[in-house]
Amino acid sequence: MNNYKFNWDNEKYKDHKHILVQDIKREAEQSIILYREQLTKALSKKALIQSGQEVKAALNKTMTRLNDYQLALYTFSFSSFLEVMLLENFDTNYLNSIADKIQEYSDDYTSLYEKCSEKIEKDSKSSLEGYALKGLSKLSSGAGKIVEKIPVINKSQLDENLIKAGGIIQDADTNRLRNIMQILTNGHTDYVSSFVENIRTIDNLYNQSVLLMFDSENIYIAKAANA
Repeated sequence: MNNYKFNWDNEKYKDHKHILVQDIKREAEQSIILYREQLTKALSKKALIQSGQEVKAALNKTMTRLNDYQLALYTFSFSSFLEVMLLENFDTNYLNSIADKIQEYSDDYTSLYEKCSEKIEKDSKSSLEGYALKGLSKLSSGAGKIVEKIPVINKSQLDENLIKAGGIIQDADTNRLRNIMQILTNGHTDYVSSFVENIRTIDNLYNQSVLLMFDSENIYIAKAANA
């Protein structure tokens, strides 16, 4: 991409790079299909009661696949954009087909990402640690409420401490789950919309009426209003 501006009129350069870009695009698309199948297969597995370590291992494995999937999607989108520039085929239908394909793969990724997040959250809540923390929380709170009904010790701090302990344990469970979900949230970033937008911009430049405005530093492109 950096060297294209120096070789935009060099047919030999464009032909050679087009072959290279096609290979990269093909490999990226195969990777997208592979990672999508792996994640879909993992989602179909019914999870038994797991330990917290097993949930964490599953999270790490899922995040690795999602990151690889994301990289493949980015590479596919970038190579698709470069292919347009190297071929110099600016037909509206062709450009729309390229942009729509990128958007379709992006939507598939987002949908699968959300399903993975839901599964990890569900598995975390049903893990042994999750059950234990919930059980301890209910036990402590319940014991405190029972103690406060016993006349002999109802003025002591025992019941309040037990109820408070139940709240602390419940907060620990909430924080544990929140930390897991934060890892998933941090891993979801849109890397491909700019390629779709640029392909749409190319379509506007070559096939639509546009207004060009400029100042000392920038050129601004605006789609002209219909006459």
